Amino acid sequence: MAKRKKRYQIIKQLISEKDYEYNISVELDKQYERVTRIYAYGNPNYTQNNNLVFSSPLKINNTDHFPEDFDSALLFPMDHNDDFTKIDEEAAGSRLEVTVQDKGTVASPYYFSIVLVLENKDD
Repeated sequence: MAKRKKRYQIIKQLISEKDYEYNISVELDKQYERVTRIYAYGNPNYTQNNNLVFSSPLKINNTDHFPEDFDSALLFPMDHNDDFTKIDEEAAGSRLEVTVQDKGTVASPYYFSIVLVLENKDD
């Protein structure tokens, strides 16, 4: 059976309190070689991204990709034609780790999602 070339791995974290630090640590799919793109958003109307920051660096495979205090809204394409932010990192069971914090007012709980594009090289 041939390996699939691409997969979207979605990581969700419920955000329910202002200023609380939520630790995210997820193993990436072992069947894919590379993380090639990343996208992040809050709830479906996308307003929560404005206050949500990374209170620790976002790391994939123990490599910093976005620094502490990085505004997650910068990982949300503002135009439907915009692409995901490009990165190039080993997937294959490595870990994504980040701590996120909403510094605004959390009127109601919402999910913060990180979407990763995982890919295999052409054989």
